Amino acid sequence: ELRLKDLLEDVVDEKFYTIVERVLRGYGVQKTTYLPVTQAQSQYLLAPKIRQDYTFLLDLGYVTTSLSSVYGNGVAREKTYDFGVGYILTELIRELDTDFDTAVSMLDTFGANGIATSQGTVWQNAEGVSYSAYKIVTTIENCVNEFCKYLEEFFQRYYQDTGALSVMEKPLYLT
Repeated sequence: ELRLKDLLEDVVDEKFYTIVERVLRGYGVQKTTYLPVTQAQSQYLLAPKIRQDYTFLLDLGYVTTSLSSVYGNGVAREKTYDFGVGYILTELIRELDTDFDTAVSMLDTFGANGIATSQGTVWQNAEGVSYSAYKIVTTIENCVNEFCKYLEEFFQRYYQDTGALSVMEKPLYLT
């Protein structure tokens, strides 16, 4: 069993480790086990029966997204990508020359809907400034399509080309 200090030696300041350990000891916790986030998520969110064979967990974050291959009580493979809601917002800001709040509204309006729009369609923000709805949707689609390439590479590299077809039929859970 590794201690947090051993795992994060050069990543987290020693003060953080010391404070966390002191707080836990103050509440009477004598033994601590630190798990990677995706392993903890998989054990909490996925029933043991689901985890007794390969399954996949996609943890979509704000800055990064992790794709994990979960097996039993562990994570067999994991890859983290520089992709998340923040990446899409950054692209909207850059492509449409807009501010953060407007980009958030754009993503809220068009992000999960997959709305088909023509090139002449206009979208307005709360202040009445008009933007091309087609460009908004295209920017979001391009970001998602780029990320899908990462997922395809992951599955091809680790599963598809290994003859593990039954693994490719397993569900993909999202958090």
